[in-house]
Amino acid sequence: MRIDIAAVPEEDERDVEAESNSRGFGDRFIDHLFEVRQGLYDHKAAHIMSLVASWSYSDVTTFADVMSRRGFGGGTAVSVNLQNDAMLVGTTAILLQSADKRVVVLSFRGTEPGSLISWMGSINAKVELFQAMGYVHGGFYRPFLALWPTLSRLLGAAMAGTSLFDASNREVERFNSRRAGADAAISSEIVEPDRDDERDLGAPMLSKVGASRAGDAPAAGDKDERALYITGHSLGGALAVLAAARLFTIGSLYRKHWKNLRGIYTFGQPMVGDPTFARRYEQAFGHTLFRHIYKNDVVPRMPPRTAGEFKHIGEEYHAGDDGWAYRGKFVSQASSFVGSMLTGVTDFFRDQLGGIPGLAWIPFPYSWMAHSPVNYLRVSQRSRAAAGVYGA
Repeated sequence: MRIDIAAVPEEDERDVEAESNSRGFGDRFIDHLFEVRQGLYDHKAAHIMSLVASWSYSDVTTFADVMSRRGFGGGTAVSVNLQNDAMLVGTTAILLQSADKRVVVLSFRGTEPGSLISWMGSINAKVELFQAMGYVHGGFYRPFLALWPTLSRLLGAAMAGTSLFDASNREVERFNSRRAGADAAISSEIVEPDRDDERDLGAPMLSKVGASRAGDAPAAGDKDERALYITGHSLGGALAVLAAARLFTIGSLYRKHWKNLRGIYTFGQPMVGDPTFARRYEQAFGHTLFRHIYKNDVVPRMPPRTAGEFKHIGEEYHAGDDGWAYRGKFVSQASSFVGSMLTGVTDFFRDQLGGIPGLAWIPFPYSWMAHSPVNYLRVSQRSRAAAGVYGA
């Protein structure tokens, strides 16, 4: 386990003004994220989540520098990485806290192009039981379980209004004491860790408690209110869905955090669970999950039918001329892994050789080029611009 901490620098006022004019980020951007209603899609929030998800592939210092120009100056960014090659586990999550501690973003990094372990884990689709609520993709679930205990404690601290910088240093101290064989029970006056007990399923039982009503507003005048967003691109989007499912299912986490969740924004996300998982969590938080798919991106069609039956949940948005547009019908599973991968790779080379006459007109159902986070970032920026013009 590796934890890296970076302070998000305050930007020069002239840089902030120039950034605000060119990209639409102003002094009230954190206010806007805080005021977004749960279960209502927001183009500006989608834009900043696409930035967070895209830059989560970088180191935490670079990530913090970029976020400083996007309204998070003075905040804190923390990266949590876990690598176990033998277990095919290698993934990273980043927690971002605004300077006023009102907005917290949990972002999961997707499959890294140069990491063989990350790729092998992603294509290992053998299913595993998710808390008696259906079966999920084992290659997604294992890295999530490895990261979650640490993430849960850090998230609990951030949502309690504790400085993420201080909480992360305490987590590093905890880890180092265990590695040294010292007593792991470090006293902390900052925050008690979440009791993330799988037996604690009382509050949000799907058969007894319905999903929170779409459009619920933040508690007016509640000084302890926080706004939580969860995001990720590719594999990161799948991990974001698992995190939301965990927050909803575990009673202690549900009671502490669910009312603060504004939305789960994913980009190029693969399918996560079987029909039972999809049915139960569609009821739970489908109205709060906003999935984005760029053109014929192959990854949202994964895993293929040869790996078993998987289904998407949530609201699906596809790339349009002016940005993201809601689409009622979900994309379906690809037929086979080998066929879809070969088609996607062929489309990649077709794109690189686009200058050859007639080649650009060859239709391909799947594309790897479409999966790049750059595409999702560009369309999200167009959507935000359109929202600013039309007031959406």
